[in-house]
Amino acid sequence: MVDNATLSSGKSDGMRPHQGHAQERPRQGDAKGKPHQSDAKEKLHQDDAKRSPHQGDAKVRSQKGRYIQPQVKSHSVNPKRVLKEARACNLKKQRNDFTTRYHDEFRKEVGSNENILHELANSKDSWSAHETKTFLPWFLRDYYGLLKHAGLLRYPPLHLALTEENHPFVEAVLTLDGLKNLPEVLELTSPRGNALHVAIQVASPFVRLIIAKSRLSVLEGKCGEFGDTPLHIAMRAKVGTDDINDVLVECEEFEHAFSRRAQDQVQALEPVATVELEHRRSSDYRASSTKAVASEPSVQRSVTSEQSVKGAVTSEQSVRGAVASDQSVQGVVASEQSVEGALASEQNLEGAVTSDRSVQGAVASAQNVEGGADTTEQMPKDSQLQTDELVELLIHKCPAALQHRNNAGRTPYQERERFMRNSDEVRDALQNIANEDEEPDKWERAFRMVFIEDLIASYIRSYCVHEFDRDRITRCLYHPGEGRRQRFRSRYQLSHPAERHIEFDLAGLPHPSIPQSYLDRLANHLQFESILKYVALPRMTIETPKQLMRSKESPKKPRGGLTDMKIIFNWLRMNDARKIVKVIVLDDGPIAHSDNAIRKALGGFDIEVWDWKKVDMCSDVICGSTGIVREISLYSSGKNAVLMGWASDQGFLDDLKFPKLKAVNLFIREGQEDLKTLTQYISTFKQRLEHRREISVSHVLDNNEVSYASEFQTPEASLHQENPWIKVMKDFASFLRNIPGAGSKQVKVAIIDDGFDASMDTIDDKLIAGGKSFCPHPNSTDLMNAYFVPSGKHGTRMATLISQICPHIRLYIARLDEHPTLDGGSRHITAKSAADAVQWAVDSDVDVISMSWTIETDSHDNKKLIGLNKALAEAEGKDILMFCSASDQGLSSKDACYPGGSGKCIRIGGASSTGDKLAWVHESFFDFLFPGKNIPFTNSDGATLSYESGSSVATAAASGLASVLLLCGRIVDGLCGTVGDSRSSAAYFRHRQNMVQAFRQIASNDHYPRAGDWFESKFKAFLQEAEPGEPGNNRPLSLEVAEVPWDDISKKAFVTLVKRLKQDSEEKRPSGGLEEIPSAHGGDATVLLQLWLLFRQCQGRDLL
Repeated sequence: MVDNATLSSGKSDGMRPHQGHAQERPRQGDAKGKPHQSDAKEKLHQDDAKRSPHQGDAKVRSQKGRYIQPQVKSHSVNPKRVLKEARACNLKKQRNDFTTRYHDEFRKEVGSNENILHELANSKDSWSAHETKTFLPWFLRDYYGLLKHAGLLRYPPLHLALTEENHPFVEAVLTLDGLKNLPEVLELTSPRGNALHVAIQVASPFVRLIIAKSRLSVLEGKCGEFGDTPLHIAMRAKVGTDDINDVLVECEEFEHAFSRRAQDQVQALEPVATVELEHRRSSDYRASSTKAVASEPSVQRSVTSEQSVKGAVTSEQSVRGAVASDQSVQGVVASEQSVEGALASEQNLEGAVTSDRSVQGAVASAQNVEGGADTTEQMPKDSQLQTDELVELLIHKCPAALQHRNNAGRTPYQERERFMRNSDEVRDALQNIANEDEEPDKWERAFRMVFIEDLIASYIRSYCVHEFDRDRITRCLYHPGEGRRQRFRSRYQLSHPAERHIEFDLAGLPHPSIPQSYLDRLANHLQFESILKYVALPRMTIETPKQLMRSKESPKKPRGGLTDMKIIFNWLRMNDARKIVKVIVLDDGPIAHSDNAIRKALGGFDIEVWDWKKVDMCSDVICGSTGIVREISLYSSGKNAVLMGWASDQGFLDDLKFPKLKAVNLFIREGQEDLKTLTQYISTFKQRLEHRREISVSHVLDNNEVSYASEFQTPEASLHQENPWIKVMKDFASFLRNIPGAGSKQVKVAIIDDGFDASMDTIDDKLIAGGKSFCPHPNSTDLMNAYFVPSGKHGTRMATLISQICPHIRLYIARLDEHPTLDGGSRHITAKSAADAVQWAVDSDVDVISMSWTIETDSHDNKKLIGLNKALAEAEGKDILMFCSASDQGLSSKDACYPGGSGKCIRIGGASSTGDKLAWVHESFFDFLFPGKNIPFTNSDGATLSYESGSSVATAAASGLASVLLLCGRIVDGLCGTVGDSRSSAAYFRHRQNMVQAFRQIASNDHYPRAGDWFESKFKAFLQEAEPGEPGNNRPLSLEVAEVPWDDISKKAFVTLVKRLKQDSEEKRPSGGLEEIPSAHGGDATVLLQLWLLFRQCQGRDLL
């Protein structure tokens, strides 16, 4: 029952529903996630009691918690008196008299007055269910418009009935056949939102029926100042304590295995932490069931029988909630046309679907509509809709709701994680595992496992991975660009789940054999989701430490089949992967993996799409690895015995072994038999599977050819000494590493290129914050080339150079979609992948974006560049420093070369070690010159060198220098206490024009920044000045910068260096703000270049 204050709030529009309070954690339900009606309603009263009364003439009184109609002076009829008369008269005999007397009054617009329906909605105790269900169908036939009147208190009658738990009223309205304005009534809003918001908050048994009757606008509607959708509200269901404890037992076992794995890197673990929790995983969304979910116009009635699905809940083998198998789907709820009166008899239930756990709706016999036995007013407790079922219904009715963010910027999935993090039940349970303040990593891992097994979160993850593309998955589940969590962050800072990888793809791996340590390095910057969209692995071997030792002594041929894939899949388990939708493995070499190795590798992952390329694989291997496979790719040598075994009762015809199997793709090799015989074998195989089990079969003649991504090659030059500019910066980086606390000032750098080779140890893996690929496989929209398996070495070398120049950085790796040009000498980058990569970098909140590539175009108006321009403009608006390569086409270079042509990036051209422009750099299309000729890079063998030349490597050097200045600014601000000051050093170097002026200062008003002048000569001079005592006793100038220790003297010299650079840059910056970069060619060339730069700036600012 709702009291007076509840319905008379004048500021209730801004009220957040009771589940939404971040600080208060009301009881949300029992251990199974079932909401408490009494708790929900009690909380509603408490919230509303705190509100200020409505500003108006109406006065509301409270009497034993009952809602009392406000006394409003009006010439309209008195609802109480009319309702009393209606109850007293015989409507069958006196209907005409009653209608004639009040017809005109009922037709009038009642304005702010409460009408007769408000009074009836609040008359639960005085009107029986039979009386309500008898009066309402008759009354609403002519006066349905009164349902839309909210009255003085802004509560439409249906909202009031839901809040008052007047089930007969709600049932009569929802099930009335032909009610014309029901969709509009459900869209109406009250202080608590629309009808669905209210129904979920009070745990109404009619939630399922409201969902079925509602338009999408109801499911997407937001309520209150917090802007929660119905799905957001459903995310705040209590987590069962028993479920938490079960998961934590598994967590302790997993941690024990994890510790054992860390102590013994040699032995490949058997699958660990694969406890079968079918009662949890049964809520996982199955893609095979999506086609069976009826859309709103085609929703059919549900017929209750032991053989059919009751409600939306199927058997353990099928998807629960609104998803059912092809044979058992009867819909979610009855369509509007199928609901007659107040519902049919028990033998032919319509409308609200019956099930052991689902809402029975307003079930009444047909005789009770006009007379007969009365029904129970209070709905039985087992009719309440379970929270996980509610979530499934909401998602299947409106998948777009998964992307909607509330006013706090959280999607429903993110809201679920936030709720669980702040849940007293979860935190109390986790406290027994680890103290959050003392052991944050262990606490975070334990919470992760609890969150993985949560029914609601698990269902959303599974649905998204099955139904959405990777970009939409990212938007639904994560905050875009947020990578691996930093240690020791407050739980209140963790407002969004960190972005995780939903696939693992090593296709195109440049090395057929990798050491096991390669996987360990990947784990430093890869975070996997618990469910992976696919795993793709080429033919490869894993070298364990023991194997490496034996290979040096006396190489031995392997006995039996291979076991390498078992190591990889065990590694995936150790890194939180629990389920894999699709597996693609190339295993058709001279020696394939043993059947036992395959079972152990894939056991527990619940593979749905099987594509393990092993010739003539036994069907028992597949069913022994997964029980829910729905699509299988088979590779046949052409032997008829194998084909008949697959098509036998012990093979794929066994529906107990393969209950979900719907499709088989047969790849059969030519040459074993002649074409006619082979065709007959295939025909018999297809006929048996298609006719006996209705399994779709397609076949392809397999020529056994496998193509890999080509590696981007760069020409090697003769051996040269290390570039002096780079040596100076490396020495200064060594000095920066000695500064205490400098590691906490990391600069975030996005490297947009062809990926990063994680198998090389040229970079500390801990510097990689994460990455994302925008390069799909050829002729595929689902498979993506991994960013850590690059197409070449270019991106790896750019990342290596930047990390050598700036020691404290976090790298964000983006892999572009690129194709070789016709001449094979360069690469063509798609504008869309470039735009998506820049946008991802912006979302990741990086400080610097390094783009060592160009997109050649004929004009600035190229429509393909609209997305790229938009992303660059957003990056510029966030003061992200962007560096890009100048065109290396010489005199053929075009003005419209992007991204430099946008006017939003600092364009970098290549130069020799002396600072002279390289011949292929156009003299007018660059802003600065950096080292770009024969820059050495260590190869994967660790011994030999390769060399890069061009403006691309110069761009990486410029990005590294900018990162150093940002890092130095942050360190100085920390030392001087100016962090956060608008005129601090870090804030100054953050702006592009200031960075340009700093570069110009280091370059001594030339194009080529002379790093040695500042980071060696000037720094040593400041060391001399800072040291007390006689001049002759000062530190020698011959001392290498890399050897300078961190002490008070070097601290003073360092601060002076950074502040002097900032001061000199400010003093020499043009007052007009134009970035006039002087030319090295003098005279007329300088004038022309300045005019050109002025034109480019105006163009970049949209002034032309």
